[in-house]
Amino acid sequence: MGTDTPDAAHRSADQWEEIRAPYGLTVPVARRPDNAGAETLKSISRKRHLMRETMVALKDQAFSPDRVKRLQRRWRIGQVADMVGRTPQAIRDKQREGKLRRPESPRAYTLEDINEIRRVFGTLPWRAPDEEPVVLAFQTFKGGAGKSTLAVHFAQYMAIKGYRVLFVDCDPQGSASTLFGAHPALSPEQLLGSGQDELDYSLEEYLSNLFDEFSKCVRSTYFTGVDIVPAGLTLNNADYYLAAEVSSNPELINRLQSGIHQVWHEYDCVVLDPPPALGLLSLSVMNAANGLVIPLKPTVIDFASTWQFLEMSYDNISALNARGLPPYYHFNVFVVNNLNDAKSAHLEITQGMRQMFSEEDMISAMMRDSAEIDNAAKEMQSVYDLNEAMTTREVHSRCLRYLDRLNSEIEVRVRRTWPSHTQALRKAARI
Repeated sequence: MGTDTPDAAHRSADQWEEIRAPYGLTVPVARRPDNAGAETLKSISRKRHLMRETMVALKDQAFSPDRVKRLQRRWRIGQVADMVGRTPQAIRDKQREGKLRRPESPRAYTLEDINEIRRVFGTLPWRAPDEEPVVLAFQTFKGGAGKSTLAVHFAQYMAIKGYRVLFVDCDPQGSASTLFGAHPALSPEQLLGSGQDELDYSLEEYLSNLFDEFSKCVRSTYFTGVDIVPAGLTLNNADYYLAAEVSSNPELINRLQSGIHQVWHEYDCVVLDPPPALGLLSLSVMNAANGLVIPLKPTVIDFASTWQFLEMSYDNISALNARGLPPYYHFNVFVVNNLNDAKSAHLEITQGMRQMFSEEDMISAMMRDSAEIDNAAKEMQSVYDLNEAMTTREVHSRCLRYLDRLNSEIEVRVRRTWPSHTQALRKAARI
């Protein structure tokens, strides 16, 4: 080939056209109608309006009659006694003395009732006032790993146990906010009867430096013991703002952490649900957290994605260290999620991980794939919301066992950070 012949990397579009033409390889240029942009917008707009109307209809159906979500679940006196750590008779005695409210029936105890019983008997499991709350991020950057589902169920599990929980939804998709009945797009007027207009103060605006009181972002929820900072699509704007401003103001990476520190004295645990990406929002979450749970579906693709997540996390944490913003995690652990025992690949990967990682690296309990979670989500419910099975009683009970075992292990890791819980953990042989 002559020296004046360009190589493939330097051929112009016209030169490529001349080469392709004799072989009939010329690529025709698509002709676009003059109104192509308007037609595309029209098509997308029709789809988005139909889907929004469907979501609003599902919400109205699930939260009828007044379109506000409430916790319908009730507990029997025997279950309450186990939860409180006292006998049914001891509870009845306090009721006769007038120190406790008597519910309508022995099967009708609410979570508010249970926490009042804990208060009377002194069995609320709160951390000591001088101990640090655990700020726990359920983090990965692959969608479909189930991080939001795990985060919501963990927050609710902790509330059922009597802890005070703040859930901070940092995912613009707002999946967790939807499960809490708090998605801004579905609750445009008022959020959960809090008396605050949700448009006034949002996480997006706080992270974008428009106001400084993080408490203005916090809302109560229907689930006793859980408050929420909800998220919606506008949270993407905060990611753009952080990306544009952080080079000149590195302290912006600390803004989420600083906001949480303003209010964390009111809680035992703060649960963070970041977006499935490693942008500035996710970096803010990693900096704010002091505990990390990494959900992993037992497939080769998810395993590879988690490896890449750890590679990028290492680089990002190194960058934070270099800027004098070193994150510290009391623990960082893998959780196997959506395990299907009928799939040999799932079992092999899970077994391989158990051999590869220590007990400190990995939660031993696994969350198996369950139709109960999917069916509950269809009604905008979590499994912990349910008074009765959405599938069968057996499937429901099995799903609750999986969730309780998994969340119990994470709870123990949380409690290990509090010296005031050491004696009780030793007594229960959990340390």
